[in-house]
Amino acid sequence: MKLEGPEGMIGSSYDLLANGDRIEMPKMPASVLVVGSVRNSTAVTWQKGRNVDYCLDQTSGLTKEAGKNEIHVIKPDGSAVSSFVRVRDVDPGDVVMVPPSTDTKGRWRPLIRDVAQIFGSMALGAAALFTITK
Repeated sequence: MKLEGPEGMIGSSYDLLANGDRIEMPKMPASVLVVGSVRNSTAVTWQKGRNVDYCLDQTSGLTKEAGKNEIHVIKPDGSAVSSFVRVRDVDPGDVVMVPPSTDTKGRWRPLIRDVAQIFGSMALGAAALFTITK
């Protein structure tokens, strides 16, 4: 059976609407959401021909913790694009996600602080034991 339009469905086996039902189509989004390790997570107005770098610039850039090589573009249908993503154009409704880096390079200060606290606590415990046993 060939339907000539929505009106052709009325009374047919394809008529799924009851009286008072209506179909609403959502408007096409006009922005690209940028989230994650950026300075200002925000929605950027979509512009034809603009790429991921443009969207990242609109958020004031990446934070120090950003995984620069792990940026993903998530499409409205749920699919994700990750390889060479920074040179790709974005489409309306896309989400640019910048996860934090998993690289431990440059994170020595917290480790040194934690080790120093452990040794300091051990030294205080040893001094207390020495004083008690004396």
